[in-house]
Amino acid sequence: MYKVILVDDEILVRDAIRNRMDWNSLGFELAADCQNGKEAIDYIKEHRVDVLEFPQNVIKK
Repeated sequence: MYKVILVDDEILVRDAIRNRMDWNSLGFELAADCQNGKEAIDYIKEHRVDVLEFPQNVIKK
């Protein structure tokens, strides 16, 4: 299984994506959901992740 993290600042978006997909049947495990890029980076530093799902506006320069 591929480990996925969701990154979005909108809790309703994260909830919808998390709850409407049958992750296991697609070969994915939803490892975490993060509310911002910093939270995602902190998670990735400690855990192996295969796939990130995030909107472009989460990335800050």
